[in-house]
Amino acid sequence: MLLLLLKSSACLAIFMLFYKFCLEQTSAHTFKRFYLIIAILISIGIPFITFTEYILVQPVNNIPTLEFINQPVFEATKTKQQQNYTPIILWSIYTIGVIIFSFRFFKNLYKIIHKIKTNPKFKNEKFINVLLHDLIHPHTFFNYIFLNKNKYENRLIPKEVLLHEQVHAKQKHALDILFIEILQIVFWFNPLLHFIKKDIKLNHEFLADQAVINSGTNTKQYQQLLLAFSSNASHNQLANAINYSLIKKRFTVMKTKTSKTKIWSRSIALLPLLAVLVYSFSAHKKVEKHMATEDPEMHHTARSIEVEVLENGTYKIDGIATTKATFVSTINKLHQDITPEIRNRIINIHVNDQKLVSDEEVWFIYNSVLDYGFHRIVTYNQEIIRSKGNKPFAIESSDKQNGATKKQMDEYNVLAKKYNKQPANKRIIKLKDVKRLEYLYSLMNESQKNNAQPLPNYPPPPPKSPKVKKVEPLDIPPPPSQDKETFSDAKIKENLYLYISEKRKQLDEQLKSSKTEKEKAGFLKLKKFFDERLKLLEKNLEKGGPSDIANPPAPAPNIDESEPSETLTPANPKSQLDHTKQNNIKESNSSQKHYINVLVNENGDIFVDTQKVNLNTLSQKIIEVKNQFINKKVIDKGYNFKYQDKLSVKVKIVGHTTGQYLVNLKKEIKKSKLLISSIEADSASQIQNFMNKKHGTTPSQDTIYEYRQTTKISIDTIKRNTKKKKT
Repeated sequence: MLLLLLKSSACLAIFMLFYKFCLEQTSAHTFKRFYLIIAILISIGIPFITFTEYILVQPVNNIPTLEFINQPVFEATKTKQQQNYTPIILWSIYTIGVIIFSFRFFKNLYKIIHKIKTNPKFKNEKFINVLLHDLIHPHTFFNYIFLNKNKYENRLIPKEVLLHEQVHAKQKHALDILFIEILQIVFWFNPLLHFIKKDIKLNHEFLADQAVINSGTNTKQYQQLLLAFSSNASHNQLANAINYSLIKKRFTVMKTKTSKTKIWSRSIALLPLLAVLVYSFSAHKKVEKHMATEDPEMHHTARSIEVEVLENGTYKIDGIATTKATFVSTINKLHQDITPEIRNRIINIHVNDQKLVSDEEVWFIYNSVLDYGFHRIVTYNQEIIRSKGNKPFAIESSDKQNGATKKQMDEYNVLAKKYNKQPANKRIIKLKDVKRLEYLYSLMNESQKNNAQPLPNYPPPPPKSPKVKKVEPLDIPPPPSQDKETFSDAKIKENLYLYISEKRKQLDEQLKSSKTEKEKAGFLKLKKFFDERLKLLEKNLEKGGPSDIANPPAPAPNIDESEPSETLTPANPKSQLDHTKQNNIKESNSSQKHYINVLVNENGDIFVDTQKVNLNTLSQKIIEVKNQFINKKVIDKGYNFKYQDKLSVKVKIVGHTTGQYLVNLKKEIKKSKLLISSIEADSASQIQNFMNKKHGTTPSQDTIYEYRQTTKISIDTIKRNTKKKKT
């Protein structure tokens, strides 16, 4: 124990010398704080490190001499030595010192707690100011800052002094003081702890001074404040106080600024110092390790014996013929230069290499060589290793040799009697019973078979059903549709030609009555389309070939003014596409119209086929429904909405809506590049706002307007009413 204390003190002294000469005058105060604490811990731990060195020693076989053996033991006959009281005295002195220093520590701690409880306190942010009536200088314990009450109330304490104490509280300097005080209780006899406690307290002041100066305080003014507050007044040992005897050293360190290079170089110098201390002051233990003596038995190599099993109970052992009677004597003549213990480690017996041997023969060989000694026996289908306690396979053929057991015979007779009672032509026997009867019958010997029930005759099992190949369904075309009227291709072309011609004439009249340039351009474009189709039809009718003419735009349906308005939104549609299909208008077998319904409520809600959307996502939803029609091949991917109305949009406006909202609604629908086939609203002004047209102008060509009060009004009716108003 004394040696450990001396080694620990020596390590701590070296660390303190390094601190005094290399670190104390530097400005790395945070690094120095941790260095001083860790140096104490390392100094305590280094003596307990033990390096073990193993030394190989040759074994000594010298027999002790008779003189040494018979040497009398004089120590046993000596009188009892006097008892040594030195350890008791030393431990008593140590205990007294621990008690004294513990009393001092708890006394100081009690004084601080008593001051906190009995004096007024004011909380300032994270800190608590304890105001005392004594004329003391400011000091700190954790978050408690002790100040003179009179000076604090009269604001005679400078803010720099308060900031200095707040730094002590914020950085928890009291923890370092408590740590070193507890160590002093345990190692009160070590004077180095007293000196290192001074260094720790001084470094705390360095840290507080650095924080005050970094806050923008003038260095000279701060030094004058320190001189003014310095006094010899006593303070508690557990608290950090602004007064300190080494104030001159503090002034010197305030002006010092150490470069990072110097700090790093001195920090790195600690590594070799630490290595030297660990190696020098740690314990070194030498352990003698005796070298193992060479055992001549361990140098034997593996040996083998070949055993060949012949017929009629004869064998060959390493080429020597033998029988069951002479097997043991023959094998005992082999390898007599080694003991049975060595044979149990190196002898391998190989039986009938690559040939199957019965389990009875393996058991005979195994029992014959147990006393002789062997490491393992190897056969074609098994390996017996003696050190693992393996044994040969159990003999399973004993039942066949001795016949079935009485229990098996009883089981067989019960089953056989049961099925033998049944008529041969109506006998039904389970497959598992058939297998069981055959197995039991095979176990019987000849005498048992003669005395047992005869094996029942059972019909052979039915043949397995042949595998039927799956026949792929034939691709049979559907029967032709039975229409009321059937027309030839030529007749269809002729009717189409007449229809387009009639529409062409109507278009000429509409072109004459059009007033705006935009309408004229639209009519001219449609007229050009009709002319191209008529020319192609004329050529086709002359040749008589199949028609490759695209379908013309479908005419507007004739709407009776007395017909009530249609409801656009069906109840509970299964899907968007199914809902749209419910509103399809079938014009002919070859063409079918499809619609996407858009419902606009008075509160601004928009529904696309019962799916609620907003104005920003309206066009995206319509395009999504349109893509469903493209995926189902209802319309082509390059569907041209200007010339074909196979898929279009129906708009229904319910209640009052603003004109600008309707204009924006139309713009969103146009983004989908689909035709607006019809509009239903409560008033004509709403439709005019939707179309972004002034009252009295002609609406678009391909739109049908629907009013709730006046039912459905065609495009021609609106045009006539417009002319009447102007006249």
